Amino acid sequence: MENLPGLAWIKDAGGRYLYANAAAQAAFGKSGAELYGRTDGEIFPPETARLFSANDRAALTSRSGIQTTETLKHPDGTLHYSLVTKFAIEEPERQRTLVGGIAIDVTEQRRAEASLRERDMRISLVQSAGRIGSFDLDVKSGRIYRSPEYLALQGLPPDLSPEGAYSDQWLQRVHPDDRDSVSTWFKEDMARGGVFDREYRIVRADTGETRWIHNRGVIDQDSEGKPERLLSAQSDITERKAAEHALRESEARFREAANSAPAPVWMTGSDGRVEFVNQALEEFAGIKAEGLMGNVWFSFVHPDDLPAVIEQRSAAWAAKYLPYSLQTRFKRVDGEWRWLEVNSKPRIDSAGNFHGYVGLAVDRTDAVRAEAALRESEARYRAVVESQAELVCRFRADGTILFANGAYARASGAAAEALIGQNLWKFVPEKDRANVRARLDGLTPQNPETRIENRVAMIGGERWFLWTNRALAFDSSGKWLEAQSTGIDITERRLAEEHRRLLLDELNHRVKNTLMTVQAIANLSLSSSHSLEELRERFASRLLALSRVHNLLTEENWMGADLGTVLAQGLHPYGFLRDGSGRIRANGPQVPLSAKAAQTFAMAFHELATNAGKYGALSNDAGLIDVSWSYDESAATPFSLTWRESGGPPVRPPSRTGFGSMMIKEILPAEIDGKVSIDYPDTGLICTMTGVVAGK
Repeated sequence: MENLPGLAWIKDAGGRYLYANAAAQAAFGKSGAELYGRTDGEIFPPETARLFSANDRAALTSRSGIQTTETLKHPDGTLHYSLVTKFAIEEPERQRTLVGGIAIDVTEQRRAEASLRERDMRISLVQSAGRIGSFDLDVKSGRIYRSPEYLALQGLPPDLSPEGAYSDQWLQRVHPDDRDSVSTWFKEDMARGGVFDREYRIVRADTGETRWIHNRGVIDQDSEGKPERLLSAQSDITERKAAEHALRESEARFREAANSAPAPVWMTGSDGRVEFVNQALEEFAGIKAEGLMGNVWFSFVHPDDLPAVIEQRSAAWAAKYLPYSLQTRFKRVDGEWRWLEVNSKPRIDSAGNFHGYVGLAVDRTDAVRAEAALRESEARYRAVVESQAELVCRFRADGTILFANGAYARASGAAAEALIGQNLWKFVPEKDRANVRARLDGLTPQNPETRIENRVAMIGGERWFLWTNRALAFDSSGKWLEAQSTGIDITERRLAEEHRRLLLDELNHRVKNTLMTVQAIANLSLSSSHSLEELRERFASRLLALSRVHNLLTEENWMGADLGTVLAQGLHPYGFLRDGSGRIRANGPQVPLSAKAAQTFAMAFHELATNAGKYGALSNDAGLIDVSWSYDESAATPFSLTWRESGGPPVRPPSRTGFGSMMIKEILPAEIDGKVSIDYPDTGLICTMTGVVAGK
């Protein structure tokens, strides 16, 4: 038993350990000396010990052995599942009966194949051809369904309704010697849920004949862990049991254990030729044991895998018979290539003599196919998202990033691998987080998708993105667990929208200001005009002056204008020449004006020029106008301008106040936050302005 690839042990009828191989000692975390004479209750937790002891009693009671699945927490803390065969060992010469056990670790197989196996079992158990009876129990409603094959198997009347209310009559048909064990199994299976696999005897209802039943199925549980449905398939294995019993009586202890195993087991001689195979291997190959002796097994290996298998096997033999494992394809009797995980261990006696290898094979086809399908699906997914220009990110509900495509990595300035495990929220500015969280929290199984516009901290600064967020997984309460976001950069669109909004606001502001200005011009022109013709002339000229400065400001994108340019444009109709050769001379530095200030100065210059043309220096052919100004930002009063007329007819103050006087004496001082004065000496009008101008 030391050469078996799994765990092996022997106990006396009282449950005390008499022997445990090295694998069992390692799994139990105890040496052989520490195990000897101790019971399961002294070694394992109470629940584990009770299960082990119950299975031991069942093995002793049945005499023909049992096969079940047991769980055990190894010394490293990991939980392992084992396919366990327990059987009675008679020692007549010592007048005692022992119980032996062989366990094969199937943890990885269960983990990889559990989901697929459970789903497949639901289908295959009820659809399998042959004499297999199906039994379906809706636990909550208490309704059952029994197939005709089930009725025949149990010896029930064929005209009995297949549907009905659940009762424990089925337990009464279980053989009296097995009834307690089956009742215990049933309670354990219902509490645990998942797949169950049981074999026991029944007494047929019609003939009273004892038959062996193989009962396999699955128990579905609700979100609270309570059973809600049981689906099982039952077959008559009486003949198989009889054959196993005969085999156990005629074969050696190892051969008995091997043939009880559901997986292929074989043994070679020291020359490497197979000299024993178990029943599972016979069934897999479809050939009786005698036809599998020697090196026939080579013909079952896939041609593409055979060179590697021979190489690995030869290397193990050359290295003084090391244990070895490999995964390769073997042809089953139905012609299908099945992936088998092969584990081989050398048979070496206590004297160190090599006697060959013992091997065990576990079918991992479904797991290999599931892994390949998963890899292919993941590769397709990555190929699609990596080819996208859009940013793609998959993350958990707590923000942990699970995947980011190349576009996302480039935008964030980090490698895609470096982003895995980081938190998504570090890239979302604080000002947007509350809105984004609220929108994501609204994802439900009924509404799993939402679109969000928010800013993201990227390598070049904050950028606006439109994210399409879709939840990929939910928990039992409907809260999302994992989501994927696909984002497109909409920064330029957002900037354009903001610019358009600002333009509209500015346009509205300017239109309102212009209308107010026009309204003021109209009102003041109307109040100071003596006739309709005079009103028309004054109103039109003032609107023209306003229009000219608007044109100037438009050229400058309404960012303001220079004082000299405003003056030149306003006096151009009156013969102003920039080279100073005309009757109007201007001299001064550049003075930046705001758009509002430029309009005020333009209207003031227009009024001064209009007055000069009617009554002042420009009303004859000899008069001159000299405009000079200064600008010193460091001075208390930075701006100063003087409008001086000469050579015209004598002037005198106006007898009444009109629009021009109001513009120059009231509106302009407010604009420059200063003073404006007008004097009327005989030599000509003098207008002085001092204050602070509003720059661009």
